[in-house]
Amino acid sequence: MPDPKPAPNRRVSALAERPYRAFLARVAVCGVLAFLPSTNGGCSTSCDDGDSYDDPPVLYEGGYRNDALTYYESDSWDGRYLHFPPKRTYDIRHGLGTRHVTVSSYVGFNEYPLGSNGNGNIAQVAGNIVIMEYVDEETVRVRNDTCETYYLRVVATAPATGEPPPDSGAAGASD
Repeated sequence: MPDPKPAPNRRVSALAERPYRAFLARVAVCGVLAFLPSTNGGCSTSCDDGDSYDDPPVLYEGGYRNDALTYYESDSWDGRYLHFPPKRTYDIRHGLGTRHVTVSSYVGFNEYPLGSNGNGNIAQVAGNIVIMEYVDEETVRVRNDTCETYYLRVVATAPATGEPPPDSGAAGASD
């Protein structure tokens, strides 16, 4: 019987040697191609109906403020948060008598986001979930600039009488 001849040295692609890797590569390419036509180069979002920004702000006069007028909260940590659907604007009356307030906002995914027995969650806001549009001695105006529905808690603190106002960080800022 004749000796078998060795096969000529041909390069075989890595994908041909490993069919699973070839499959994953095809899935990745298909995923990218499927996504590309759905991207939108403009500034509109899927929830943009063209006129929601003209809706008047919803006035919220509830919440708690202390007697010294240095602290306001729309509700307690475990209280009922404000319904905050896409593009909703709230005028929240903090009533602290100064525009030198520090405002913090928190969101969750239901009215009572902290739940009970440690089974809830909230997050301090980042990005465009809460856009602060206006602050004065009595009111802070906030807007949900997303297409998602959240539940909102707002806290405002002011310096005690006789303390200097917090530094705004802006050069030449004045009232």
